[in-house]
Amino acid sequence: MFFVPLIVIDERRIADGRCDVLFWKTAKNRGDELSRFSQDETVDQLQVKSKMESPVVESELQESFFDRFMGWYSDFLCKPIVSIAVVVAFIALFGVFTSLALKLEQEFKFTSVLPEDSYASAFYNELREFGAGVLTPAIYFRNVNQCDKSVQDQMEKYVVEISNLKEVSGEPALFWLRDFKKFANETESVQDLTCNEQVAEFLKIPAFKTMYERDIIISVSGDIAESRTYIRMDIDQDDVNAQIDAILNQRSVSEAQEKNKNQEDFDFFTFDTLYYIWEFYAVALQELLLSAIIGIATVSIVALFFIPHISAILFIFPLIAVLYVDMLGILQLAGLHINAVSYVSLTVSIGLLVDFLMHILLRYYEAEPDTRKEKVKDTLKTMGLSVFVGAASTLFGVVPLGFSQSEIFSTIFFSFLGLVTLGAGHGLILLPALLNLCGPRVCIKEGKKNESTDTAIEDPPESYRSAYLEESNREAKNILDEVGMEDDEMEYSC
Repeated sequence: MFFVPLIVIDERRIADGRCDVLFWKTAKNRGDELSRFSQDETVDQLQVKSKMESPVVESELQESFFDRFMGWYSDFLCKPIVSIAVVVAFIALFGVFTSLALKLEQEFKFTSVLPEDSYASAFYNELREFGAGVLTPAIYFRNVNQCDKSVQDQMEKYVVEISNLKEVSGEPALFWLRDFKKFANETESVQDLTCNEQVAEFLKIPAFKTMYERDIIISVSGDIAESRTYIRMDIDQDDVNAQIDAILNQRSVSEAQEKNKNQEDFDFFTFDTLYYIWEFYAVALQELLLSAIIGIATVSIVALFFIPHISAILFIFPLIAVLYVDMLGILQLAGLHINAVSYVSLTVSIGLLVDFLMHILLRYYEAEPDTRKEKVKDTLKTMGLSVFVGAASTLFGVVPLGFSQSEIFSTIFFSFLGLVTLGAGHGLILLPALLNLCGPRVCIKEGKKNESTDTAIEDPPESYRSAYLEESNREAKNILDEVGMEDDEMEYSC
């Protein structure tokens, strides 16, 4: 008797003034159910019986393997001993990942952006081993009178102090001030000239002009506006800690100079384009920690807008914090390090991990049963499969990256692998177990708990009642005619 639910659906369509497209699935033969109705039953009585029987038919049709599995899983997880065991296991897992996270270090290799068999990787490695060094920062002097004897002494002192750093390979091979002083003291023809004139004569000598013309900037007035010299740093580009020490040590020397005190822009300083990367390494851990704290606090507060109950933050905040620490442990377990790629992955992971928790938690707070166990079972049966499918689809989307020869793509793959595994595990296992043990017995949709879905049929607008009932009688009569019933076998009335 498939047409009785159709009559009810059609009455809803007429009441709402819309057109519907219906799909149905043929079920097993349930016999001739028309015999259950007496000839004096009206369409209104058919509607009442359809309301009682149609849910049974729908549940039979919608029941699938996954529905049965989630029902069995929720029953098993909601056993008190199982829930307690799950919580204890995840606490132990958190301890393991915490110990791994404490061992995580920073590292970034230039060759990480290249395939393993790239010729550029081999060239770079040979250059580091046999080349003349990969880094030659410049020491700059500006905004000072470089012809002043005291300033010149400070310039030489600064160069010596920078050269004494453990990362620097001795004093500069070429330093214009050192050669200029020797020139001015040993050349009699320039003894009576001013400093600016001596510098001009100094740069007229071909050898000095070739070496220092690009390192000394002369202003329109003839003064030395800026000058520089170069030093050599032997820094292992794979050793992040050595790079951080180098930039911090040279900064410490620069800050100690008399000309740089109480100044935001230093007059004496060193610079190389690699300093930008080193600066990133120097602040990465602090920034990552700050980003994590702000991100976790933000998603916890935003959760209150979606789940208007204060107890929600007691689940979101600690679980997101635990997940973040576990993510750090996953990176260490996979042999990865903190670098620009993993930094971005960790920052993004906060927003992705909260999805696994929010879907389950929101459904729990909307569940209508009165007990924790029933609320958790209702949550897993209605939302569990959707969360699992979302996790699986995300994982399948990044699987191809696992076959890449580039370390960058491998880092992204392992980051998402850990993200999906931890997120789904905490969302589908730990969170339901916690809710089963100590979840609040509240329903944020309490006002809708007793609402009927058939209100539109039972209490339609008065102006439409006669019209849609009359139309329903005609439709039902036509359908009964098609199945072979006589016109006088049933009476239709409004």
